[in-house]
Amino acid sequence: MSARSRLRAMCRVESAPLPMKKDPDHNSTDSAKIEALITRIERGQLRDEDAQLLARLLRLLLRLITLLQHKNASLSRLKRLLFGPRSDKRREANSSPGAGSEGESDSASSASTENSSPDTPKGVRSQNPSRKSGHGRMGVEAYTGARAVRYRDAELTHGARCPHDGCCGKLYDTKQPAIFIRLTGQPLVGATRYEQEVLRCSACQERFTAPLPAIALYANSRRHAGENIDELLKDRSAELGRPIQMADALAANWSGREETVEAKCLAHARRMFIDIERAFPVECGRVLDAIAEVYRVEAGTEGMSAQERLERHQVRSGPVMAELREWIEEEFAERRAEPNSSLGQAFRYVLRHWEGLTRFLTVAGVPLDNNTAERALKRAVLLRKNALFYKNEHGASVGAILQSLIETCRLNGVGAWEYLLTLMRNRSDARANPEAYLPWSYAREEPEEECELRAA
Repeated sequence: MSARSRLRAMCRVESAPLPMKKDPDHNSTDSAKIEALITRIERGQLRDEDAQLLARLLRLLLRLITLLQHKNASLSRLKRLLFGPRSDKRREANSSPGAGSEGESDSASSASTENSSPDTPKGVRSQNPSRKSGHGRMGVEAYTGARAVRYRDAELTHGARCPHDGCCGKLYDTKQPAIFIRLTGQPLVGATRYEQEVLRCSACQERFTAPLPAIALYANSRRHAGENIDELLKDRSAELGRPIQMADALAANWSGREETVEAKCLAHARRMFIDIERAFPVECGRVLDAIAEVYRVEAGTEGMSAQERLERHQVRSGPVMAELREWIEEEFAERRAEPNSSLGQAFRYVLRHWEGLTRFLTVAGVPLDNNTAERALKRAVLLRKNALFYKNEHGASVGAILQSLIETCRLNGVGAWEYLLTLMRNRSDARANPEAYLPWSYAREEPEEECELRAA
Protein backbone atom coordinates (compact mmCIF):
# COMPACT_ATOMS: atom_id res chain seq x y z
CA MET A 1 0.00 0.00 0.00
CA SER A 2 1.38 3.41 -0.96
CA ALA A 3 1.79 6.31 1.46
CA ARG A 4 -1.17 8.12 -0.12
CA SER A 5 -3.40 5.06 0.30
CA ARG A 6 -2.38 4.68 3.93
CA LEU A 7 -3.17 8.37 4.52
CA ARG A 8 -6.65 8.00 2.99
CA ALA A 9 -7.30 4.93 5.13
CA MET A 10 -6.27 6.82 8.28
CA CYS A 11 -8.60 9.71 7.36
CA ARG A 12 -11.50 7.31 6.89
CA VAL A 13 -10.84 5.72 10.26
CA GLU A 14 -10.49 9.05 12.08
CA SER A 15 -13.62 10.55 10.52
CA ALA A 16 -15.81 7.57 11.42
CA PRO A 17 -18.05 8.27 14.44
CA LEU A 18 -17.07 6.39 17.56
CA PRO A 19 -19.73 4.61 19.60
CA MET A 20 -20.83 6.28 22.83
CA LYS A 21 -20.24 4.26 25.96
CA LYS A 22 -21.44 4.98 29.42
CA ASP A 23 -18.69 5.82 31.85
CA PRO A 24 -20.22 6.87 35.15
CA ASP A 25 -16.79 7.68 36.57
CA HIS A 26 -15.63 10.09 33.85
CA ASN A 27 -16.24 13.15 36.03
CA SER A 28 -14.04 11.79 38.82
CA THR A 29 -10.84 12.36 36.83
CA ASP A 30 -9.04 15.31 38.36
CA SER A 31 -6.47 17.63 36.81
CA ALA A 32 -3.57 16.12 38.79
CA LYS A 33 -4.11 12.71 37.20
CA ILE A 34 -4.28 14.24 33.74
CA GLU A 35 -1.04 16.21 34.26
CA ALA A 36 0.69 13.04 35.46
CA LEU A 37 -0.56 11.17 32.39
CA ILE A 38 0.77 13.89 30.07
CA THR A 39 4.18 13.64 31.76
CA ARG A 40 4.30 9.84 31.29
CA ILE A 41 3.29 10.18 27.62
CA GLU A 42 6.10 12.69 27.00
CA ARG A 43 8.61 10.37 28.66
CA GLY A 44 7.28 7.24 26.98
CA GLN A 45 6.53 5.59 30.33
CA LEU A 46 2.89 4.59 29.93
CA ARG A 47 1.46 2.13 32.43
CA ASP A 48 -1.22 -0.50 31.98
CA GLU A 49 -3.80 1.47 33.95
CA ASP A 50 -3.23 4.54 31.74
CA ALA A 51 -5.38 2.95 29.03
CA GLN A 52 -8.48 3.36 31.21
CA LEU A 53 -7.69 6.99 31.91
CA LEU A 54 -7.15 7.73 28.21
CA ALA A 55 -10.43 6.01 27.33
CA ARG A 56 -12.21 8.04 29.97
CA LEU A 57 -10.86 11.35 28.62
CA LEU A 58 -11.71 10.43 25.03
CA ARG A 59 -15.27 9.55 26.00
CA LEU A 60 -15.61 12.90 27.76
CA LEU A 61 -14.41 14.59 24.58
CA LEU A 62 -16.95 12.62 22.55
CA ARG A 63 -19.73 13.70 24.88
CA LEU A 64 -18.83 17.35 24.38
CA ILE A 65 -18.65 16.90 20.58
CA THR A 66 -21.98 15.08 20.53
CA LEU A 67 -23.57 17.82 22.64
CA LEU A 68 -22.45 20.48 20.18
CA GLN A 69 -23.44 18.47 17.10
CA HIS A 70 -26.77 16.93 18.09
CA LYS A 71 -28.12 19.15 20.87
CA ASN A 72 -27.91 22.40 18.91
CA ALA A 73 -25.83 23.98 21.67
CA SER A 74 -23.67 27.01 20.99
CA LEU A 75 -20.33 27.63 22.64
CA SER A 76 -21.79 30.34 24.86
CA ARG A 77 -24.55 27.99 25.98
CA LEU A 78 -22.00 25.25 26.65
CA LYS A 79 -19.92 27.63 28.76
CA ARG A 80 -22.99 28.61 30.76
CA LEU A 81 -23.71 24.89 31.21
CA LEU A 82 -20.21 24.09 32.46
CA PHE A 83 -19.35 27.23 34.42
CA GLY A 84 -22.77 28.75 35.22
CA PRO A 85 -24.13 32.19 34.21
CA ARG A 86 -21.92 35.18 34.72
CA SER A 87 -23.09 38.46 36.17
CA ASP A 88 -23.69 41.43 33.90
CA LYS A 89 -20.85 43.59 35.21
CA ARG A 90 -18.32 45.61 33.30
CA ARG A 91 -16.01 48.45 34.21
CA GLU A 92 -17.04 51.76 32.76
CA ALA A 93 -14.40 53.12 30.42
CA ASN A 94 -13.02 56.57 30.93
CA SER A 95 -14.99 59.01 28.83
CA SER A 96 -13.24 61.47 26.58
CA PRO A 97 -12.52 64.97 27.85
CA GLY A 98 -15.54 67.20 27.67
CA ALA A 99 -18.01 64.34 27.47
CA GLY A 100 -21.27 64.49 29.34
CA SER A 101 -23.97 67.10 29.59
CA GLU A 102 -23.64 70.64 30.82
CA GLY A 103 -23.40 70.99 34.55
CA GLU A 104 -22.19 67.46 35.10
CA SER A 105 -19.12 66.92 37.24
CA ASP A 106 -16.00 65.13 36.08
CA SER A 107 -16.81 62.25 38.37
CA ALA A 108 -19.73 61.29 36.13
CA SER A 109 -17.26 60.07 33.51
CA SER A 110 -14.65 58.49 35.78
CA ALA A 111 -13.98 54.77 35.66
CA SER A 112 -16.12 52.93 38.20
CA THR A 113 -17.65 49.48 38.55
CA GLU A 114 -21.44 49.59 38.61
CA ASN A 115 -24.08 46.90 38.80
CA SER A 116 -25.86 46.46 35.47
CA SER A 117 -29.63 46.25 35.46
CA PRO A 118 -32.31 46.77 32.82
CA ASP A 119 -33.21 50.14 34.27
CA THR A 120 -29.67 51.50 34.86
CA PRO A 121 -27.41 50.91 31.82
CA LYS A 122 -23.68 51.18 32.08
CA GLY A 123 -22.21 54.63 32.10
CA VAL A 124 -25.07 56.24 34.04
CA ARG A 125 -24.15 57.25 37.57
CA SER A 126 -26.47 55.66 40.10
CA GLN A 127 -28.37 57.94 42.45
CA ASN A 128 -27.23 55.74 45.34
CA PRO A 129 -23.81 54.29 44.47
CA SER A 130 -23.41 52.70 47.91
CA ARG A 131 -26.58 50.64 47.51
CA LYS A 132 -25.89 46.94 47.11
CA SER A 133 -27.76 44.70 44.71
CA GLY A 134 -30.51 42.77 46.48
CA HIS A 135 -33.48 40.56 45.82
CA GLY A 136 -35.33 43.21 43.77
CA ARG A 137 -38.46 43.42 45.94
CA MET A 138 -39.75 46.83 46.97
CA GLY A 139 -39.17 47.89 50.53
CA VAL A 140 -41.80 48.83 53.09
CA GLU A 141 -41.29 52.54 52.39
CA ALA A 142 -42.67 52.10 48.85
CA TYR A 143 -46.15 51.33 50.18
CA THR A 144 -47.01 54.72 51.62
CA GLY A 145 -50.78 54.38 51.57
CA ALA A 146 -51.06 58.14 51.04
CA ARG A 147 -54.37 59.85 50.36
CA ALA A 148 -55.27 60.60 46.79
CA VAL A 149 -54.58 64.15 45.61
CA ARG A 150 -56.30 66.41 43.14
CA TYR A 151 -54.96 66.80 39.63
CA ARG A 152 -52.37 69.43 40.34
CA ASP A 153 -49.00 69.63 38.69
CA ALA A 154 -46.38 67.92 40.84
CA GLU A 155 -43.64 70.41 39.85
CA LEU A 156 -45.36 73.72 39.03
CA THR A 157 -47.33 75.74 41.58
CA HIS A 158 -49.14 79.05 41.74
CA GLY A 159 -46.65 81.92 42.18
CA ALA A 160 -43.64 79.92 40.96
CA ARG A 161 -41.32 81.18 38.22
CA CYS A 162 -41.96 80.15 34.62
CA PRO A 163 -39.89 77.04 33.74
CA HIS A 164 -38.95 78.41 30.31
CA ASP A 165 -35.36 79.56 29.97
CA GLY A 166 -35.03 83.33 29.75
CA CYS A 167 -38.59 84.00 30.94
CA CYS A 168 -38.90 86.04 34.14
CA GLY A 169 -42.66 85.67 34.53
CA LYS A 170 -44.59 83.97 37.32
CA LEU A 171 -47.34 81.37 37.12
CA TYR A 172 -50.87 82.12 38.23
CA ASP A 173 -54.01 79.98 38.40
CA THR A 174 -56.30 80.53 35.41
CA LYS A 175 -59.29 79.19 37.36
CA GLN A 176 -60.24 77.42 34.13
CA PRO A 177 -59.20 73.78 34.40
CA ALA A 178 -58.75 71.61 31.35
CA ILE A 179 -61.64 69.18 30.99
CA PHE A 180 -61.23 65.47 30.28
CA ILE A 181 -64.40 63.39 29.72
CA ARG A 182 -64.49 59.62 30.14
CA LEU A 183 -67.57 57.70 29.00
CA THR A 184 -68.57 54.46 30.71
CA GLY A 185 -70.93 51.91 29.18
CA GLN A 186 -73.84 51.03 31.51
CA PRO A 187 -77.69 50.88 31.22
CA LEU A 188 -77.55 54.62 30.46
CA VAL A 189 -74.35 56.22 29.23
CA GLY A 190 -72.63 57.85 32.17
CA ALA A 191 -69.90 60.45 31.96
CA THR A 192 -67.14 61.34 34.38
CA ARG A 193 -65.73 64.86 34.25
CA TYR A 194 -62.11 65.30 35.27
CA GLU A 195 -60.82 68.81 35.89
CA GLN A 196 -57.09 69.43 35.40
CA GLU A 197 -55.51 72.50 36.93
CA VAL A 198 -54.19 74.97 34.34
CA LEU A 199 -51.43 77.48 35.19
CA ARG A 200 -50.39 80.36 32.91
CA CYS A 201 -47.20 82.41 32.90
CA SER A 202 -47.77 86.16 33.35
CA ALA A 203 -44.93 87.03 30.97
CA CYS A 204 -44.84 84.53 28.09
CA GLN A 205 -48.50 83.45 28.48
CA GLU A 206 -47.55 79.78 28.23
CA ARG A 207 -50.19 77.42 29.67
CA PHE A 208 -49.24 74.42 31.83
CA THR A 209 -51.88 71.72 32.34
CA ALA A 210 -51.60 69.28 35.25
CA PRO A 211 -51.14 65.72 33.97
CA LEU A 212 -53.77 63.04 34.42
CA PRO A 213 -53.00 60.21 36.85
CA ALA A 214 -51.00 57.27 35.57
CA ILE A 215 -52.99 54.16 34.66
CA ALA A 216 -51.72 50.62 34.08
CA LEU A 217 -53.83 48.15 32.08
CA TYR A 218 -53.12 44.40 32.02
CA ALA A 219 -54.75 41.94 29.61
CA ASN A 220 -54.52 38.15 29.78
CA SER A 221 -55.52 36.20 26.66
CA ARG A 222 -54.37 33.58 24.20
CA ARG A 223 -53.24 36.25 21.76
CA HIS A 224 -49.82 37.78 21.18
CA ALA A 225 -48.88 41.17 22.59
CA GLY A 226 -49.24 42.84 19.19
CA GLU A 227 -52.80 41.55 18.82
CA ASN A 228 -53.67 42.88 22.27
CA ILE A 229 -52.28 46.26 21.25
CA ASP A 230 -54.53 46.26 18.17
CA GLU A 231 -57.59 45.66 20.36
CA LEU A 232 -56.57 48.52 22.63
CA LEU A 233 -55.72 51.02 19.90
CA LYS A 234 -58.86 50.51 17.84
CA ASP A 235 -60.86 52.30 20.57
CA ARG A 236 -58.37 55.17 20.76
CA SER A 237 -59.54 58.55 19.51
CA ALA A 238 -58.10 59.43 16.10
CA GLU A 239 -57.67 63.06 17.23
CA LEU A 240 -54.91 62.01 19.62
CA GLY A 241 -52.56 61.12 16.77
CA ARG A 242 -50.25 58.13 16.56
CA PRO A 243 -49.05 56.79 19.91
CA ILE A 244 -45.41 55.93 20.61
CA GLN A 245 -44.82 52.18 20.85
CA MET A 246 -41.57 51.02 22.42
CA ALA A 247 -40.50 47.34 22.41
CA ASP A 248 -37.79 45.00 21.23
CA ALA A 249 -37.64 43.75 17.64
CA LEU A 250 -39.80 40.63 18.18
CA ALA A 251 -42.51 40.71 15.48
CA ALA A 252 -45.21 39.36 17.82
CA ASN A 253 -44.95 42.51 19.98
CA TRP A 254 -45.91 44.96 17.25
CA SER A 255 -49.27 46.19 16.04
CA GLY A 256 -50.35 44.79 12.70
CA ARG A 257 -53.37 46.99 11.95
CA GLU A 258 -53.02 50.26 13.86
CA GLU A 259 -50.40 52.88 13.02
CA THR A 260 -47.91 53.72 15.76
CA VAL A 261 -44.58 55.51 16.07
CA GLU A 262 -42.28 52.50 16.28
CA ALA A 263 -39.28 52.84 18.56
CA LYS A 264 -36.89 49.99 19.35
CA CYS A 265 -35.44 49.41 22.81
CA LEU A 266 -31.79 50.46 23.11
CA ALA A 267 -31.32 48.32 26.24
CA HIS A 268 -32.20 45.14 24.28
CA ALA A 269 -29.58 45.97 21.66
CA ARG A 270 -27.06 46.67 24.40
CA ARG A 271 -27.75 43.26 25.98
CA MET A 272 -26.59 41.48 22.82
CA PHE A 273 -23.11 42.99 23.20
CA ILE A 274 -23.00 42.35 26.95
CA ASP A 275 -23.51 38.62 26.27
CA ILE A 276 -20.53 38.40 23.89
CA GLU A 277 -18.23 40.97 25.49
CA ARG A 278 -15.87 38.30 26.84
CA ALA A 279 -15.25 36.93 23.32
CA PHE A 280 -14.99 40.36 21.62
CA PRO A 281 -13.88 42.81 24.34
CA VAL A 282 -12.56 45.56 22.03
CA GLU A 283 -15.49 45.68 19.60
CA CYS A 284 -18.17 45.29 22.27
CA GLY A 285 -16.44 47.81 24.50
CA ARG A 286 -16.69 50.46 21.80
CA VAL A 287 -20.42 49.85 21.27
CA LEU A 288 -21.16 49.80 25.01
CA ASP A 289 -19.20 53.00 25.60
CA ALA A 290 -21.19 54.77 22.86
CA ILE A 291 -24.49 53.64 24.39
CA ALA A 292 -23.24 54.69 27.84
CA GLU A 293 -22.53 58.18 26.49
CA VAL A 294 -26.12 58.41 25.21
CA TYR A 295 -27.44 57.49 28.65
CA ARG A 296 -25.16 60.10 30.23
CA VAL A 297 -26.78 62.70 28.01
CA GLU A 298 -30.20 61.33 28.99
CA ALA A 299 -29.34 61.75 32.68
CA GLY A 300 -28.62 65.43 32.04
CA THR A 301 -32.08 66.06 30.51
CA GLU A 302 -33.98 65.63 33.77
CA GLY A 303 -36.52 68.43 34.19
CA MET A 304 -36.45 69.41 30.51
CA SER A 305 -39.49 69.50 28.27
CA ALA A 306 -39.86 66.89 25.53
CA GLN A 307 -38.69 69.34 22.85
CA GLU A 308 -35.70 70.52 24.90
CA ARG A 309 -34.73 66.89 25.54
CA LEU A 310 -34.96 66.15 21.82
CA GLU A 311 -32.71 69.07 20.94
CA ARG A 312 -30.16 68.05 23.59
CA HIS A 313 -29.96 64.50 22.22
CA GLN A 314 -29.69 65.75 18.65
CA VAL A 315 -26.69 67.88 19.60
CA ARG A 316 -24.95 65.47 22.00
CA SER A 317 -26.13 61.93 21.17
CA GLY A 318 -26.61 62.38 17.41
CA PRO A 319 -22.88 62.52 16.55
CA VAL A 320 -22.15 59.59 18.89
CA MET A 321 -24.71 57.35 17.20
CA ALA A 322 -23.69 58.47 13.70
CA GLU A 323 -20.05 57.65 14.42
CA LEU A 324 -21.06 54.25 15.83
CA ARG A 325 -23.00 53.33 12.69
CA GLU A 326 -20.17 54.43 10.42
CA TRP A 327 -17.73 52.28 12.40
CA ILE A 328 -19.99 49.19 12.25
CA GLU A 329 -20.41 49.54 8.49
CA GLU A 330 -16.64 49.90 8.16
CA GLU A 331 -16.15 46.68 10.18
CA PHE A 332 -18.22 44.82 7.59
CA ALA A 333 -16.66 46.59 4.60
CA GLU A 334 -13.10 45.82 5.75
CA ARG A 335 -14.13 42.21 6.60
CA ARG A 336 -13.00 42.58 10.19
CA ALA A 337 -16.30 41.14 11.42
CA GLU A 338 -17.64 37.80 10.18
CA PRO A 339 -21.33 38.33 9.30
CA ASN A 340 -22.38 34.91 10.65
CA SER A 341 -20.48 35.23 13.93
CA SER A 342 -22.16 36.33 17.14
CA LEU A 343 -20.52 39.75 16.79
CA GLY A 344 -21.68 40.02 13.18
CA GLN A 345 -25.23 39.11 14.15
CA ALA A 346 -25.22 41.78 16.86
CA PHE A 347 -23.92 44.35 14.35
CA ARG A 348 -26.59 43.35 11.82
CA TYR A 349 -29.32 43.69 14.47
CA VAL A 350 -28.23 47.26 15.17
CA LEU A 351 -28.07 48.20 11.48
CA ARG A 352 -31.36 46.48 10.61
CA HIS A 353 -33.25 48.31 13.37
CA TRP A 354 -31.25 51.52 13.31
CA GLU A 355 -34.23 53.76 12.55
CA GLY A 356 -36.18 52.46 15.55
CA LEU A 357 -33.15 52.47 17.87
CA THR A 358 -32.50 56.16 17.10
CA ARG A 359 -36.13 57.29 17.12
CA PHE A 360 -35.34 59.39 20.20
CA LEU A 361 -33.28 61.62 17.87
CA THR A 362 -36.22 62.44 15.57
CA VAL A 363 -39.42 62.34 17.67
CA ALA A 364 -39.92 64.28 20.90
CA GLY A 365 -40.84 62.21 23.93
CA VAL A 366 -39.51 58.85 22.69
CA PRO A 367 -37.70 57.02 25.53
CA LEU A 368 -34.40 55.21 25.12
CA ASP A 369 -35.76 51.86 26.27
CA ASN A 370 -38.89 50.09 27.49
CA ASN A 371 -37.56 49.24 30.94
CA THR A 372 -40.65 50.76 32.56
CA ALA A 373 -42.87 48.28 30.72
CA GLU A 374 -40.47 45.44 31.44
CA ARG A 375 -40.67 46.15 35.18
CA ALA A 376 -44.47 46.25 35.02
CA LEU A 377 -44.57 42.95 33.12
CA LYS A 378 -42.21 41.31 35.60
CA ARG A 379 -44.94 41.25 38.24
CA ALA A 380 -47.34 39.47 35.89
CA VAL A 381 -44.65 36.97 34.90
CA LEU A 382 -43.83 36.20 38.54
CA LEU A 383 -47.53 35.74 39.30
CA ARG A 384 -47.91 33.35 36.38
CA LYS A 385 -44.84 31.42 37.51
CA ASN A 386 -45.92 31.12 41.15
CA ALA A 387 -49.60 30.40 40.41
CA LEU A 388 -48.87 27.99 37.52
CA PHE A 389 -51.09 29.91 35.06
CA TYR A 390 -54.88 30.33 35.28
CA LYS A 391 -57.54 27.63 35.36
CA ASN A 392 -59.73 29.26 32.67
CA GLU A 393 -60.09 32.47 30.67
CA HIS A 394 -62.54 33.99 33.15
CA GLY A 395 -59.99 33.63 35.95
CA ALA A 396 -57.34 35.17 33.71
CA SER A 397 -59.63 38.14 33.04
CA VAL A 398 -60.26 38.67 36.77
CA GLY A 399 -56.51 38.42 37.39
CA ALA A 400 -55.84 41.13 34.78
CA ILE A 401 -58.35 43.47 36.48
CA LEU A 402 -56.73 42.99 39.88
CA GLN A 403 -53.25 43.49 38.41
CA SER A 404 -54.41 46.71 36.73
CA LEU A 405 -55.81 48.08 40.00
CA ILE A 406 -52.74 47.15 42.03
CA GLU A 407 -50.26 48.60 39.53
CA THR A 408 -52.33 51.79 39.15
CA CYS A 409 -52.27 52.19 42.94
CA ARG A 410 -48.50 51.84 42.91
CA LEU A 411 -48.12 54.46 40.14
CA ASN A 412 -50.25 56.95 42.10
CA GLY A 413 -48.64 56.36 45.51
CA VAL A 414 -51.70 54.62 46.97
CA GLY A 415 -51.51 51.59 49.24
CA ALA A 416 -53.01 48.73 47.22
CA TRP A 417 -53.94 46.66 50.28
CA GLU A 418 -55.93 49.46 51.93
CA TYR A 419 -57.53 50.35 48.59
CA LEU A 420 -58.75 46.81 47.93
CA LEU A 421 -60.07 46.56 51.48
CA THR A 422 -62.03 49.77 50.92
CA LEU A 423 -63.58 48.36 47.74
CA MET A 424 -64.61 45.15 49.50
CA ARG A 425 -66.16 47.03 52.43
CA ASN A 426 -68.08 49.40 50.13
CA ARG A 427 -69.03 47.09 47.28
CA SER A 428 -72.54 48.46 46.76
CA ASP A 429 -71.47 52.10 46.83
CA ALA A 430 -68.52 51.39 44.51
CA ARG A 431 -70.85 49.82 41.92
CA ALA A 432 -73.24 52.76 42.09
CA ASN A 433 -70.55 55.47 42.14
CA PRO A 434 -67.35 54.00 40.60
CA GLU A 435 -65.68 57.35 39.86
CA ALA A 436 -65.51 58.04 43.60
CA TYR A 437 -63.51 54.85 44.13
CA LEU A 438 -60.76 55.29 41.59
CA PRO A 439 -57.29 54.71 43.12
CA TRP A 440 -56.38 58.41 43.03
CA SER A 441 -59.70 59.82 44.30
CA TYR A 442 -61.17 57.41 46.83
CA ALA A 443 -61.60 58.37 50.48
CA ARG A 444 -59.00 56.34 52.34
CA GLU A 445 -60.35 54.50 55.34
CA GLU A 446 -58.51 54.41 58.62
CA PRO A 447 -56.79 51.03 59.13
CA GLU A 448 -58.24 48.80 61.82
CA GLU A 449 -54.97 48.88 63.74
CA GLU A 450 -55.13 52.69 64.03
CA CYS A 451 -58.75 52.51 65.17
CA GLU A 452 -57.83 50.07 67.91
CA LEU A 453 -54.96 52.28 69.04
CA ARG A 454 -57.24 55.33 69.20
CA ALA A 455 -59.86 53.38 71.17
CA ALA A 456 -57.22 52.25 73.66
